[in-house]
Amino acid sequence: MFEVRDNPEDARFDAFLDGRRIGELTYSIDGLVITLIHTGIRSEHERQGYGTTLVTQALDLIRDTGMSVIAVCDFARSVIDARPEYGDLLKEA
Repeated sequence: MFEVRDNPEDARFDAFLDGRRIGELTYSIDGLVITLIHTGIRSEHERQGYGTTLVTQALDLIRDTGMSVIAVCDFARSVIDARPEYGDLLKEA
């Protein structure tokens, strides 16, 4: 089972597969703006869609907070650009 959890102490969303951490999406927060910095998935799990799912599930969690998003991470930005349903979260830097 794939799961994404916010880890505010380490400023990242952690991705878990069957209970094992396989990736992260790091961020910083300034007021009501969250900046997505870097998405990383362990090499043995790359190109299986986990990075995209990590970003979209993190965006769903962010939406619940009412925060806006700045995506400096190229991967996260490409995921958002490919999915218009997340466009309303974007705040330009």
